[in-house]
Amino acid sequence: KLRGEKLPAMVTDLFPVSALWDPPFDIMVLAMNAPGEEPGDGRPPVPGAAVPGVSSSITNWGTWHPGVHPTRRPGLAEALVGSLGGHRRSAALVDVGAGVGFFALAAAARGIRVHAFEAHPSLLRAFRASVRRNRFGHLVEVHDAPL
Repeated sequence: KLRGEKLPAMVTDLFPVSALWDPPFDIMVLAMNAPGEEPGDGRPPVPGAAVPGVSSSITNWGTWHPGVHPTRRPGLAEALVGSLGGHRRSAALVDVGAGVGFFALAAAARGIRVHAFEAHPSLLRAFRASVRRNRFGHLVEVHDAPL
């Protein structure tokens, strides 16, 4: 029991989602889409309705495919990460505008080294939390830089 001690502030706007990926990984997403998150579920926006972003697509579908419906296969992540050739030591992904890090984390889950660049504070915080949660620090280098 704490007596007179203040509890540390807790970040409650992030929560983990299990990605629909082989091998699986967790991705920390934002409870509400951050400014700067793009619509990401592949459906055209409905006039007057909220447009789902990347975090809500990952939460609903376990994946994110820019510009196409999330259930379409193969997805962009499969094509992108698959083209890197698996566990070769020379394989690397450079993810510019990484957002919450879906593509970078998918590559790291398959043992591929990643250099990821993101400058948006909320997205960067979610991405770094995912790297820590999955213990991918030896594979993913996150750069706080706009490119």
